[in-house]
Amino acid sequence: MIVALASHGAALLAFGGFAVVLLLGGNRRGAALFLVLASAATAAWSGSVALSALAGNARTVCDLLLETLRSACWIVFLYRLLAATGKPDAVILSRWSCALALLVLATLAAADIVNGTLDSPAISSYTAIARLMIAIVGLSLIENLARNHQPTAYWWARFLFVGIGGIFAFDLVLYSEALLFRRVNPELYAVRGAVDLIAVPLMAISFARNPTFAVTVHVSRRFVFHTMTLAGAGVYLLIMAIAGYYLREFGGNWGTFLEVTFVAAAIVLVLLTISSGRFRSALKNFVSANFFNYKFDYRHEWLQFIGLISAQESLLPLHDRVIHALANIADSPAGQLWVERDGAFANMASWNAPLSRELHLRDERLVEWFEAEAAILELGERSGVSDGAPPVIPEWLTGVPRAWVIVPLLNRHRLLGLLVLARPRAARRLDDEDRDLLATAGRQAASYIAEEETGHALLEARQLEVFNQRFAFLVHDIKNLVSQLSLILSNAETHGDNPEFQRDMLATVRHSVSRMKNLLEQLSVSRRAAAAGATFDLAAMLRRDWATEPAVDRRLRLALPDAPCAVRGDAESVSQIVRHVVQNAFEAIEQDGTVELRLATEGAFALLEVTDDGPGMTAEFIRDKLFRPFSTTKASGYGIGAYQARELIRGLGGRLDVASTPGEGTQVTMRLPMASAEEVIPRQVQEA
Repeated sequence: MIVALASHGAALLAFGGFAVVLLLGGNRRGAALFLVLASAATAAWSGSVALSALAGNARTVCDLLLETLRSACWIVFLYRLLAATGKPDAVILSRWSCALALLVLATLAAADIVNGTLDSPAISSYTAIARLMIAIVGLSLIENLARNHQPTAYWWARFLFVGIGGIFAFDLVLYSEALLFRRVNPELYAVRGAVDLIAVPLMAISFARNPTFAVTVHVSRRFVFHTMTLAGAGVYLLIMAIAGYYLREFGGNWGTFLEVTFVAAAIVLVLLTISSGRFRSALKNFVSANFFNYKFDYRHEWLQFIGLISAQESLLPLHDRVIHALANIADSPAGQLWVERDGAFANMASWNAPLSRELHLRDERLVEWFEAEAAILELGERSGVSDGAPPVIPEWLTGVPRAWVIVPLLNRHRLLGLLVLARPRAARRLDDEDRDLLATAGRQAASYIAEEETGHALLEARQLEVFNQRFAFLVHDIKNLVSQLSLILSNAETHGDNPEFQRDMLATVRHSVSRMKNLLEQLSVSRRAAAAGATFDLAAMLRRDWATEPAVDRRLRLALPDAPCAVRGDAESVSQIVRHVVQNAFEAIEQDGTVELRLATEGAFALLEVTDDGPGMTAEFIRDKLFRPFSTTKASGYGIGAYQARELIRGLGGRLDVASTPGEGTQVTMRLPMASAEEVIPRQVQEA
């Protein structure tokens, strides 16, 4: 009794003093006034319990009634905090919770009066359950305030929420144990005043930071949904527990068996019900229709929609993600997506519906109607149209079981596709809010589909561009080979009887045929894939092409190292580049001029330099015209030789630089990435 007297006596002084401070501070409006009343009621209850402890009584009717009044004041205070926001959604939710709590408290007060003085800690099941419900309602209101308040209120509101939450949390623990053991724990009841006392300094901090207690909150739909689900499940289980209790009391020898079996079956039933998609859909519709002005939480719906449709990490293709995202908004269990392809509609994706492999020609009247109206089309029970006057809906468009609505996917007023959704699990009415959200989401989905189609078109265009570029390079190389063969034919009339000329002619023709075969192979995808990652000896290739090749111009000087020089890339491509550069150098010099081909290394690159003593070029010409495709100063040229060389070098991961001085000559430097030892050794083993 001494602990109870000290605990509740201290609570009397703390809450009484806090109420006086609030009154003296002039806070008699709004939620602050109800905080004064709640603090005063708590002080009165603490004083009554302290007097009972001093007199040696366990609990009196006055204690019970003042405890009921204390709980009612705190519930009303929390209701005022929610109602002060001015938001209809918050007012409706808090009004329901407050009305339920006050009804329970009224019946509890009546039960307390009937029971009279309780000199023992015994407690009735109804009293324990009722006080448990009050604690749960109080914690639910606090949780809604704490989780949905504006960030600007966090600075002061958290102290208030923690303080009042501690009062209800201790009540929850106290009466949970009382319900289990049919008695109130005297030790817990004795320290109850001290636990409530902790809330006073926390509320004082909140009052000092915000004397008006004005808080702006947003009632979360998910919170209401889960709260109603848990509350309904809790009430159901309480009823089942009471029924099980009476089965045990009146079941005789089978009483315990009947109670355990009945309660276990009830738990299984509630779990199956909560996990049912139809139940969740029906509860969601009920919450939206009765607790909120708007059916949808647009922020949540839109973030969820964007998250589903743009989930790049998902293994589902875009068309499947579109169905899931829009079906999630309408709570639909199935859908089909038809997309227009070359004047016909193709079933690109299906979800819980058959996938059609047939193509259906574009119905101009149907397409024009959707593009003009941009409307969501609702279907009747027999796949007919329930409203509006659109054209006849073809049968292939209503292949979804229980087809419900057709959502047009419009992008820039152009119909890209049609999405057919099945009826939701729980019956619902399609209103203007549903139509607006589905239409807006359909436009967003259409933009994603259009973006993907544009990406595919750009990829195909890029592939075609690469092929055309390679074909242009091929034509340029064939032109050079034709020039060599034409030169042989022009000299054949004069030197045709010379055996040495005949040998050189056959060698040149053989080499030209080999070069043309290699050029044709470069158009092959498999040939380019095999060349990727290859290595070769650049020094050996240069000796083969320029030291032993027939009809090599004698004005060429070679400066090649004796050691191998392994580089990464395709040997034929590099050989082609060098031929372009050397051939251009020969065309630039006079009869007595020279061209030097030098190979060296610099860091991780092999430096291949081609130097001539021709007329040179200006810096403006190099910058503006040298590498421009189809720009040439030659009468028979195509203007892509320098451009081709630079692009091929870049494709190999290298770089081509040109340095030239008018009247002195030109130097072309090609940097090619060298191969590492780890790349060269496996290549040598494979060739061996």
